[in-house]
Amino acid sequence: MSGGLSPRPGWTTISLPPIGAAMADEDILSRAVKDAADLFPAGSRVLAAVSGGPDSVFLCLLLKSLAQEKAISFSIAHIHHGLRKEADRDQAFVKELAGALGVPFHSRRIRVPAEANVEERGRILRYRALSDIARRTGASALATGHQQDDQAETVLMNLLRGSGLRGLAAMKLVSPCPEAPDIPLVRPLLGIRRAQIEDYLRRRGIRFLSDRTNRSLRFFRNRVRLEFLPLLEKIVPSATAHLARTASLIQDDYDFLSREASSAFSRIRLPPFSCVRLSRQELNRLHPSLSRLVIRLAIERATSTRASFADIERIRQAAKGHGTARFILKKGTRAVVTQQAVVCVPSRCPPAQPEKLAVPGTTRLPGFGLEADVRTVRTSPGVFRNKDALTACFSPRRLAGPLTVRFPKRGDIFHPLGSPSSLKLSRFLRNAGFSREEEPFVPLLVRGRTILWVIGVRQSESGRVAPAEPRVVRCRVRWLNPPQVENRPASMV
Repeated sequence: MSGGLSPRPGWTTISLPPIGAAMADEDILSRAVKDAADLFPAGSRVLAAVSGGPDSVFLCLLLKSLAQEKAISFSIAHIHHGLRKEADRDQAFVKELAGALGVPFHSRRIRVPAEANVEERGRILRYRALSDIARRTGASALATGHQQDDQAETVLMNLLRGSGLRGLAAMKLVSPCPEAPDIPLVRPLLGIRRAQIEDYLRRRGIRFLSDRTNRSLRFFRNRVRLEFLPLLEKIVPSATAHLARTASLIQDDYDFLSREASSAFSRIRLPPFSCVRLSRQELNRLHPSLSRLVIRLAIERATSTRASFADIERIRQAAKGHGTARFILKKGTRAVVTQQAVVCVPSRCPPAQPEKLAVPGTTRLPGFGLEADVRTVRTSPGVFRNKDALTACFSPRRLAGPLTVRFPKRGDIFHPLGSPSSLKLSRFLRNAGFSREEEPFVPLLVRGRTILWVIGVRQSESGRVAPAEPRVVRCRVRWLNPPQVENRPASMV
């Protein structure tokens, strides 16, 4: 049923306080507008996620006020979950609200399967639908009505689950949308209490909906909201505000550690870059806090899903040991701890199509995780040495025909530079410390059927540079897609 007061049965145009008018101290809308002004740059096109509850109704009032003050626009999106008999009523209510505010309305019906964790699955599908609406409507940001009580509840829930800093950091004012990291998710109400919002709406006769499932103690969040947090408020007044402040402080700490982890990840990553391969020795030299974050980056880069603490810790402990180990992670991704490396190999096999290189020129090879630049350069007389592991130089006399990058094939033969004879490529890779899971992901530079370079690992005798050659063909590769630390928002129902 509807909560709040309504002096008339239907919506008319909602009147807002005049911009610039003197406001009473208790007018939280004016304060919220002031605090949110910097979150939405001029020209922003905001999509507001609106359920019809008090928080999302207040969010609409805030965005309407901002639209009057700044050159921004907003529209309303409602997701119909189909889980409650009131769902049709909720959608009609939000559509009516959009009409009263004079803004576009969008809706999407999702089907939440009957699973053990309906809340989590519903959250994923909801954000996926909202992201799709945002893209289709050209929205530059998604806004939600999460407020300070939600933040405190999230901190407590994650604390009770045994979360690390990422979970205790809870929700940020601005973060990547969970199902679409390219879309900013803005939460402008995190500094306002739920009771303040409801009181504001009731005193002004602005209607909102009440969800009866929010009173059910079957759900973990509701038990925290209705039982645990009120008890804490009795013991420690302002406990909700203190928990929200703790989340803000932890966010700063976690951001710093994440940047350090990103730097360490880049520093200890080993070729080939078509899978995630870390130096085991260097990983073990890191502080445990950084080591866990680096392993998390490796897992999430390979799986594109959130890494669990159990998987991270299993890999970390195996890397600290003396033997080797293999694990199956989410989506069939395999984690392998070899004597030299910690590797996360995606379940999907790499593409088999070879790609020709521009000579001279630069060629992007996203399927191989590389960009290759090939040039003819002058060199000094004497014994020639490559500059680093990602650079290989060849004699121009031995490079007749196109240069191609491909992955290994059955029966490949390789003659390592400095070796007296050839051997099977698979044997060479095994001797070089690669596991059988990694072998299909090792990129090769070839000319015809001849392997010139196991990229980033070893060059072939076939392209050896003679001491007196004045010029060489230099191939320099660069790793594509450098690691980005995603400050993913904590789960919200």
